[in-house]
Amino acid sequence: MTLHVKDLEVSLGDTSIVKHASLSCAAGQFAMLIGPNGAGKSTLLKALSGLLPSSGQVILKDATLEKTQRQQLIAYMPQDIGPTSSLTVLEVVLLGRLRSLGLSVPGAMADAAQAALAQFGIGALQGRTLDAVSGGQRQLVYLAQALFRQPDVLLLDEPTAALDLRHQLVVLEAVRQHCETHGTIAIAAMHDLTLAAQFADQMICLSQGRIEAKGLPESVLTADRLQRVYGVEAAITYGARGRPNITPLRAS
Repeated sequence: MTLHVKDLEVSLGDTSIVKHASLSCAAGQFAMLIGPNGAGKSTLLKALSGLLPSSGQVILKDATLEKTQRQQLIAYMPQDIGPTSSLTVLEVVLLGRLRSLGLSVPGAMADAAQAALAQFGIGALQGRTLDAVSGGQRQLVYLAQALFRQPDVLLLDEPTAALDLRHQLVVLEAVRQHCETHGTIAIAAMHDLTLAAQFADQMICLSQGRIEAKGLPESVLTADRLQRVYGVEAAITYGARGRPNITPLRAS
């Protein structure tokens, strides 16, 4: 299974937001979408999921996906998880398989939902209502819901933004493991370049709505590109597995 995006374009009114975007991600791959504010990252993810109108092709399993098919096969978790709810945490996760729910919840499905919460260390919250947990905990709940849904493609917009250091690692490790175990394709928009580089099978750099570069983190995260795309001078060192660590020095 491979996701192919060909010449995707998104316009809002007369303004072109995403321009001729083409990329490919293989089964089990975890890709990181990077770029400065306003580059079009969230717009690209929403278009891929079918939430925004777009032109071009989104191809999965050798079939071009229409809007309704994208919404069935692709799960999207926004950065802004929206209003709170009086549903319990466990009920929110179970909604990830809404199409499979009947008048009662099978025991095996409830067990799987509880396991999805446990992998993020929030199993004890399952009986609380969503409006009784913190913003970071809600983010973990919705991520558990997205994984519980078992989509073919998982799109995440800043999945670690509201989380502490430990939970940032827990989330990215869980997504990577899920991809490897289930063959899911995941694409996450990230601002923390060093953190993204540690988990990325490939990086996709977006600038002014266009894909500036794509490839391994060490080939995408160069000093010249960081200055051109982000407008910063940065020091680059290499840590575990030769992955780049980015230290911003000054705005240029």
